[in-house]
Amino acid sequence: MLGHSGAADNRITYKAYGDSIAVFLTTGEGATAQNYYMDTYSHDYITLDGYSRASPSDSLYLKFVADTFDAYDEVKGYWVSQMFMIDGTIEDKSIGITIKGIEIDGEPAEYQRHMVWYKHAEQCTLQSNYIHHCHRPTGPIAPGDNTDLAQGTGDMITVRDRCYKILIDRNTCAYSNHATISTNRDVTDYASATWPQAIKITNNYVAPYWGGGIYLTSTTQHCLVDNNVIVRSGETTTKGKSGIYIAGSHNTVRRNAIYCPRNDGIGMKSSAFGGLYWACDSNMVYNNTIFNSPDSLKHIGYQTAMWYVNNDVWSGCAVEG
Repeated sequence: MLGHSGAADNRITYKAYGDSIAVFLTTGEGATAQNYYMDTYSHDYITLDGYSRASPSDSLYLKFVADTFDAYDEVKGYWVSQMFMIDGTIEDKSIGITIKGIEIDGEPAEYQRHMVWYKHAEQCTLQSNYIHHCHRPTGPIAPGDNTDLAQGTGDMITVRDRCYKILIDRNTCAYSNHATISTNRDVTDYASATWPQAIKITNNYVAPYWGGGIYLTSTTQHCLVDNNVIVRSGETTTKGKSGIYIAGSHNTVRRNAIYCPRNDGIGMKSSAFGGLYWACDSNMVYNNTIFNSPDSLKHIGYQTAMWYVNNDVWSGCAVEG
């Protein structure tokens, strides 16, 4: 856990020394969810920088490997570890946290609930990182493990309650189980939780393989999904795993390229959690290119004022629903 805050004009920065590659391994295991490398907890203006001092254009000089993260929640029935927690409280958010140019590797551990987790955070940046192997392949299709965990584990990057102005940009994300990049709310306190707003998800390469791509859920509002490449979602599970999934309002999804031969290119669906019903409405979906998806644009449930313009569809059903 970080013990100090920087300031807007005097940030605290953690870097590798010289051109050495610093590799961090987990050292403990146990039945607690407090397995993480970094927990900001209401601290501000901190940068974790994996770019080399000797060669400023070279990144990934900081590498974090999860090899013993095994915190299992017997009640929820899934692993609950987080590698990086950018979190605060309702009264005291974490502000101005930047993570850039690092590698986050979850493959040795096999089980991860989240790799980068935001809650009560504002004006934070996740940029130019290589993040891979969140959880393990599940489902009945090889190399899946024949379990039915695809709906309960593995959000690689998640942005949750009261987050505002989070930038997720130019990351390479590969091998995730539930969703690769997801915005959502705490379903255990759904009535009082406030949805994420003004989240920018831009210029990322997303290759989930056994999970879903970019999900805007739980009434996420006023977010931008722009110029991302999403390939091969949901290839080991029979669960629906869209390249992009929208269950919120007033969001913009544009200029994305999607190749998902086994699942929807873009799915839109109204949702109900915690006894509350939220419509999927007033979203703008335009100038996207979708290759070889069974249902390129699929919408289910109640939606209003949806705007579909200039979406190029190659070898797939144009609109279903």
